[in-house]
Amino acid sequence: MNQDDILAKPALPSFISAVALLIVTAFFFLHPVGTSDLFWQIKTGEIIWQTHSIPRTDIFSFTAFGNAWINHEWLAEVIFYLIWRLGGFVALSFFSFLLGVSFAACLFIGIRKLSGSVTLGLLLSFAVFLVGAPRFQQLRPDLFAFLFFVAMLLLLSTADRLHAKRLWMLIPAQLFWSNIHGSAIIAPFFILLYGITALADARIHKEPPPFKVGQFTAIVLLSYMTLLANPYTVEAYLFPFTHLLQRYAILATLDWRAPTWFAPQADIASWGLALLALAFILVVIRRPKQVRLPLLVTTTICFIAGFRMMRFVPFAATSAAFLLAASVDRNVISRSQRIQLVRIAVLILCLGVPILANSYGPFYGIRPEKGRLDFVFGLPMGIGLDEIDFPVGAVDFLEDKNLKGRVFNDMAYGGYLIFRQWPEEGVFFDTRTPIYGDQFYQEYVSALRNEKMFDDIVERYDITCVLYDMRQIKETGELEFLFNNPHWRLIYESDNAVIFIKI
Repeated sequence: MNQDDILAKPALPSFISAVALLIVTAFFFLHPVGTSDLFWQIKTGEIIWQTHSIPRTDIFSFTAFGNAWINHEWLAEVIFYLIWRLGGFVALSFFSFLLGVSFAACLFIGIRKLSGSVTLGLLLSFAVFLVGAPRFQQLRPDLFAFLFFVAMLLLLSTADRLHAKRLWMLIPAQLFWSNIHGSAIIAPFFILLYGITALADARIHKEPPPFKVGQFTAIVLLSYMTLLANPYTVEAYLFPFTHLLQRYAILATLDWRAPTWFAPQADIASWGLALLALAFILVVIRRPKQVRLPLLVTTTICFIAGFRMMRFVPFAATSAAFLLAASVDRNVISRSQRIQLVRIAVLILCLGVPILANSYGPFYGIRPEKGRLDFVFGLPMGIGLDEIDFPVGAVDFLEDKNLKGRVFNDMAYGGYLIFRQWPEEGVFFDTRTPIYGDQFYQEYVSALRNEKMFDDIVERYDITCVLYDMRQIKETGELEFLFNNPHWRLIYESDNAVIFIKI
């Protein structure tokens, strides 16, 4: 048996590999859905579908009504709405799983093609899922961005002159990406960078380039042109940079911060990214001739972004997996007598962890809590609406009692209130922080602990009701002063919500 035959023989039977990959994908992506963003995105998608127009100013709040709104995720919102209308939150859970399967397929195929190893494909896919779990487990337009990114890497890293026509698939993918998420701005940059470094790499290794220069130049130019297919054109891509100028909102939003190592918790995403970065460095040092320049540069940039902001961690983990796969020694993988134990271990990992940890969900990290260490887990496998983190019962109570008026709400509950009560009632605050601005955000946070500032907001906006997260009150003392305020009466209390009305 020659070397090509050895490499062509899969390390694991195809059926078992597919089952293992499907189970581990379900563990991370098939779960009850529910983020504050998702609710107002469904409502926005409904408006766009019914009116055939995209709102350009705020229509949901009574505090920022009419302010400019750059809604760069409009196409994802329409998709979310149509799926929700088709089958509710159960359908959205399965749609999250479908996006996960698509992402896993591109990731696994890319690793398999670059390394020649099914076992390594499963192992690195599991590692990427685990590191990116806090982002992968949120049904948001970001999931489309992660999918388009891994598809882009798959097409670029496996490109050769024989299959160069496949690179044209980047253009329709870019068209969708440009209307689904503002991160589309990175795609033409990475395509251009990959092309330049691929030409340099081919010259270094004295090989023919994997594509025709004229063809690739046309693809790069078209990819930049597709950015303007967004209804907001240039404004859609200036939005992330203007958002970064809102320093208070950035510091208050976890996924815009740098990875956390110990405080407030030790995140698996942060430490996992660090381990991938260490593996990346070791590969570059130990096997510099096997490291291809395009993946080296792409991964380096993704790591820099990932260590600056948590939202880029999945991009960095994905790129690192491709680089590691392309840099392994195929002879060692295929001929080592010890690899059989590795195959069994990888199967146990991919099949065992989802089964044993199903009731807990993916491991997120460890958090110090009152002198002890608590393990933090994500969403367990399931379908439907994740009601635990949203005031479902509280809003039912407001509707049953026919209580009207302006509500001072927890920011995290704003999206759900839009979903349930708009257009009858506007919302005080929600997670579209750029619309409200830094000053409003600071006033909101200050009012949670300062009774005088809270009274000023109540008077300014004619607030008659307060709906807040009871868990936040117990943990942080926010709005605790309302319990002893004679002007407010507690009329509803549950594990995750309280309602006060003004007397």
